[in-house]
Amino acid sequence: MPMDTNLILMTFAFIVIFYMGSLIYSLGLRLGLLAATARILWLLPIFTLFFPKRTVQDLQQKIILEPVRVFIDDSESMKNHPKNKNKGSSFYAYSNAISKKISAICLEMSCEPNITYLSQLDPRTNLGYSPISLSLTEWLQDAGNSPWIIMTDGGEMDAERPLATLRESAKNSSINNGLIIAFDYDVPLNNITVAKVDLSPFAFENTNITAEVSLQREGSLKPLRIQLQAKLANELLATEDQTAFAEGEKSLKVKMTLPPLPRGQHLLEIDLLPTPDETFLADNTAHESIEVLPNTIGVLHLLGSPSWDGRFLRRYLKSEPKYDLISFYILRDPFDSNLVNERELSLIPFPVDRLFKQELSSFKVLIIQNFALHQFLQVEYQQNLVNFVKNGGSLFYLGGPRAFTERDLVQSPLKEIFPFTIGDQKAPPAPSQVLSDETNFFMEPGIGKITYNADVNFKISLAERSQGSQLVDALEEWRRIETPLNKTSGFKGVNLFSEPIPASHSTLLLNAVTPQNQKLPLAVASYPGKGRALWLFTDSLWRLSFNQELKAPRSNYDQFLNAAMRWLLRQEMAKPILVKNFHLAANKDGEYLWSLLLSGPAVRYLKSEKSIDIKVCDLVLSPKDFSVQTVSTTQWSLSGKIVSTLKPGNICTVEITINEKSIGLEQISYQAPIAKLVKDSANIPQVQKLRNLAEMTHAELISYKDASDVKLSSWLGRFKNDVVWHKKSSPEQNEILDPYWFFTSPLVLICFLGLFAEVWVRRLLR
Repeated sequence: MPMDTNLILMTFAFIVIFYMGSLIYSLGLRLGLLAATARILWLLPIFTLFFPKRTVQDLQQKIILEPVRVFIDDSESMKNHPKNKNKGSSFYAYSNAISKKISAICLEMSCEPNITYLSQLDPRTNLGYSPISLSLTEWLQDAGNSPWIIMTDGGEMDAERPLATLRESAKNSSINNGLIIAFDYDVPLNNITVAKVDLSPFAFENTNITAEVSLQREGSLKPLRIQLQAKLANELLATEDQTAFAEGEKSLKVKMTLPPLPRGQHLLEIDLLPTPDETFLADNTAHESIEVLPNTIGVLHLLGSPSWDGRFLRRYLKSEPKYDLISFYILRDPFDSNLVNERELSLIPFPVDRLFKQELSSFKVLIIQNFALHQFLQVEYQQNLVNFVKNGGSLFYLGGPRAFTERDLVQSPLKEIFPFTIGDQKAPPAPSQVLSDETNFFMEPGIGKITYNADVNFKISLAERSQGSQLVDALEEWRRIETPLNKTSGFKGVNLFSEPIPASHSTLLLNAVTPQNQKLPLAVASYPGKGRALWLFTDSLWRLSFNQELKAPRSNYDQFLNAAMRWLLRQEMAKPILVKNFHLAANKDGEYLWSLLLSGPAVRYLKSEKSIDIKVCDLVLSPKDFSVQTVSTTQWSLSGKIVSTLKPGNICTVEITINEKSIGLEQISYQAPIAKLVKDSANIPQVQKLRNLAEMTHAELISYKDASDVKLSSWLGRFKNDVVWHKKSSPEQNEILDPYWFFTSPLVLICFLGLFAEVWVRRLLR
């Protein structure tokens, strides 16, 4: 309503009272009430205009025809097949005849065929090629859940290999809405294909690499010995020749052990040597990219004073050969007043200048445990520490009585990366006030808003992931030991906060639950700048190793720290983000089409392509130079084109940098050769590829000889009563407002009676 209902009612009530009062005053009670009632009845038509009558009318539903998408391969191999010299009987003509059958059937079933030719998707088709893989990938993604039909002989489906993108998107799909009509389906041939290479994207120096190669063969199924080779830059790395196909065996998986590779990004080539009667050799080679990481990781550990927690953490770090640990204990601090020559003290000098000026960049993780920065590090060194983290380093900051002091959080550069916002603080006491009582310096309630209470007993509980929280895989790994964490008792001592305000780059991971069920922040992760930081507000974690109720309690402690260190080092069990299926193919001279798949849990945290920086073949691309398509919640498909002087067969590297607040800085790279296209005249029907496509897309595969009217009608009829076939529009209702309803109702007679009553009263008064 344009006016407030209460206002209308109040106005009408005022008019009623006014009329009644004035008429009763002038005519008396009886006649005044009668006259007032008559005049009020006159106002009813006007009053009802503000309260129109609402009528709901159902609209007629419409039938929406769901299209049946049809893909026809119109390449030279289809138009000029050797066995069909007559143009009228070519595979291409036959596929057009099948499409006419589909149109006739759809006319009866109320569906609508939508036909697309390969030449419409890729102009290279008119140059004697049939680059089906890339075209099919995009076409099928656009088809979605609509019924679709593909008619092809397989064409060039081995050089580009982008169909693996469909495998990723179809893993969790059970929709069977596709039909593949294969030409030359029954042509006998002997061929072996390198179908897939399973290889970890990462390896370590001085460590062997294991690859699993999947082979598939067509034609003869006799026993056959094969030979595989792994190469790097044309240098032979390993050979496998002890494996053979058994009689009747169509698929085979071969494990190859490769020697350690030097640090860096490498493109491995897996070659299947030709067998004596093999028909086609273009599918005997596969390339996979792998990155070799350093085998040792530099870790700097600073411990404010000897403690059980420090001892257990150091023992864990020393037990891992991959950690190159440098550890320093602080056994005395600047407040000591020993009147002894420093040379007589058996202490190793703390090389703070060298560590925080020269060597800091050589470490991957900096562990600061129960350590007061202001006591041992000048402001310049503290700023270097903060810059180390913001530029991509990792910080593990553990609590205790010497940690999180007011000076470290308010007067130090550390406040730039601290996960909580600390409010206004009181001025710190003068140094003379704290030298005499060190405990008072750390425990004084008036100093800062974080204090350490050694008497707080607590248990550990995992925090729930909130909306907008960051991606921290350590939390998911800690869920595997949630029972030991919850059941372990004896934790004592925590750094207390008063009204902590989480910073925008932080995520709560663990809570300390007191006997009074009060939840205190215990572990927080953050992404300051390009780095990662993990903050633990207790020095009692070592007690996790002494839970007598659990089996192997020491392993629980190790698992806890393993998850923390893996996240800090970006070596999570499941990588946050990976590049898969990167490939390039020539579109025309000097122009190349590229595509890749970004995969991993971090993808769901990406807000737009603007947070992605891409360099393809040393060319920096802006967001307008590539397109993004969502394959699933954890997968994005990226594609575009570049102009380059590289030639088919050259190696191209894609480098991706992601800087998103929820996942921090991630840098990944991948290598692939620029695909070599083979002319149709040198191609053979790729029946096995079509079988793989049918398996990936859950489609039905038939020979063109079986594509009869009965078969097509039967297949299309499956969708006739299905929701994805022809669906009705959602029921719609139209609401009609009638403000003049009063004049069409019997109530209008009362108004006329009121008119006569008014006249009668006037005459009666005269």
